[in-house]
Parts: sequence; C-alpha cells; structure tokens
Amino acid sequence: MQPVSFMKEVFANANQNVSLVLLNQKQFRPAANYLIEELLSAPTSSLVYVSLTENAENVFSQVLDTAKKRLFIVDGVSTKPLQERSGPGAEYIDSPANLTGMQIGIERGIEALKGKRTVVIDSLGALAAYTPKKEFGKFLYLFTNKMKLDDKTLILIATTDSIDADTLDFAKQFSDKIYDFSALYISSIELMDLK
Repeated sequence: MQPVSFMKEVFANANQNVSLVLLNQKQFRPAANYLIEELLSAPTSSLVYVSLTENAENVFSQVLDTAKKRLFIVDGVSTKPLQERSGPGAEYIDSPANLTGMQIGIERGIEALKGKRTVVIDSLGALAAYTPKKEFGKFLYLFTNKMKLDDKTLILIATTDSIDADTLDFAKQFSDKIYDFSALYISSIELMDLK
C-alpha cells in the first residue's frame, strides 16, 4: 500500500472544480510528489504546478522524461539570480508575494500545455505568510473564480500547522471540495523518515 493512497479521493473528484487538500507536515512532501505523478500519469493530462516549497529543478528531477513536456512549473523559491534561470516549462517569480507574476506564470503554463489542464498550488501557508491578508483574500477570490469560469481544475494544498485558522477558513469558502487528511497518522510515512 502506498503511504499516500488517501490522495486517490482527490483525483477521483478533481474535475473542473477547486479542491483544498489539508495535510500535516509529515504527509506534505510524499503527498505532493504523489499528486504530481498521478496527475501526469494520463497521457492526455497536463499540470501547471506552482511550487512555493521546492525549486523547479528539483520538481522536474522527480518526473519521468516522457511526462516533462506536460508539466509547467511556476517557481517561487529558486535562489538563483533571474538571469541564470532558464529552461522550457518553467516560469520563475522573485518571491511568493509576487501574486501578479504568479498569475502570469500560471496563464503562460495553461497556454503552453495541451489536454486536460490542472493547476496545483503547493503551499497556501507559504503564500499566506508572504502576502498581506487582504491581498491574499483578493487573489484567492479572483483566482478561484477564474479557474471555475475557465473550466479548469485547481488543487490547493495547505499544511494545517503552517497556516492560521482564519486564513484556512477563508480558503475553505472558495473551495468546492475540502479534504482534511491532516489528522491521519500514516505509519509508513514515519518509516520513510527513518530510512
């Protein structure tokens, strides 16, 4: 059994809606990696992945070569100077607080990809930490509505210990489906940490 098989429910119901996935810190990286793998497993699907926790190079290194052309990453954490960042399938923004740059990157990714396109933002906690509450709320409201109007699937990931309750409640208001896996204790994830 895979340590993040609970994520299958997210895939089964992620169809042109906004899903909020709540995880604990130990679940986050295995679940995010599994999410990328599953979303790219169908040859007709593509993914715009907004990474606020890992740089684009690391995310690309985890993806099969055959799926890389169906992945576009908006990287908000790279530490390289902008002029040194290059490569197809990625848009680099200077920080997670650059919401305009993030939205432009997402739009470029959607335009560059074919097939059923899904957008994943991997850390609402990081986004909320870098963004004033009012701007965060406005961005979330406008962006979730745009995804719904464009018939795109949006998956928002948050770790419950990295986001305050008010911000989380606000994010829940704009989500069609909410999956709270944060209370699950997965012993196989504990074992992965020991290796």
